[in-house]
Amino acid sequence: MDVEASEAPKFTAVDYVVFSLMLVVSVGIGVYSSLRGKGASSTQAFLLGGRDMSLAPVAFSLTGGVISAISILGLPTELYLYGTQLVMNILGAVVGVLVVRNIILPIVYPLRLVSIYQYIEIRFKSRVLRKFATACQLLSSCFYVGLCLYAPSLALSSVTNLPTWASVIIMGSICTFYITIMSYIM
Repeated sequence: MDVEASEAPKFTAVDYVVFSLMLVVSVGIGVYSSLRGKGASSTQAFLLGGRDMSLAPVAFSLTGGVISAISILGLPTELYLYGTQLVMNILGAVVGVLVVRNIILPIVYPLRLVSIYQYIEIRFKSRVLRKFATACQLLSSCFYVGLCLYAPSLALSSVTNLPTWASVIIMGSICTFYITIMSYIM
């Protein structure tokens, strides 16, 4: 039996309540962290957590920064279409972690830098190169963040009556508010 587009499952009242609660809790975490973190006195304290964070929050933060809606929506499709070849990425990630841990971190960490772009400036003695590398990363990040925002918006608009553009604006506003609250502690 084929389900027509007009008969596709849509959100019920319970779904809207749960989804709204999830958004409120996410914003609440940001507000709580903002109020609790009023003691951050510098950019380094904000960005690096005073350099005294334990392994768990750092690992969760890095994981959260890598996993996005693109991963959640794309990996099952990748596995379905191409099989378990994706597992080879795990082997590459293990090698990458070992290289970073054993070669890069022993050089960069003692320098107490905030970003790799500071290292580029120190290593090559070129502020222009640092700015160029930063600009390239920002441009790349803009495209990536746009996709990360569009993917869940598309999924949300497919189960609600919201048009995709409205979903993008709502999610973008919530993310912007959360980031603004987090940076307010500065």
